[in-house]
Amino acid sequence: MQQVQLPARTYKITTEFEGNLKRPAGTKEGESNQEMLLRFLKESHIEIKPPEAVFLNEEKNLLFVRATLANQDKIERVVAAIQNNVQPSQVH
Repeated sequence: MQQVQLPARTYKITTEFEGNLKRPAGTKEGESNQEMLLRFLKESHIEIKPPEAVFLNEEKNLLFVRATLANQDKIERVVAAIQNNVQPSQVH
């Protein structure tokens, strides 16, 4: 069985990232920002399945992603859109 490469990337996010994410993602009662991000990625057709991982470190304003190259590219576009307060659906 061939092992899939899961490169890691770290994104520096702005302090507005979580607020910008709440606009398109919406909030659910009791949901953490980490859970909201994972739900939003799934709704954006980016499925993070183990051993892939996404970790949001709000204290350090970092987003750590370990995923396939295809998912990394999609996540990078979504993160850039959220950072720039653009609806991710407008990103191609």
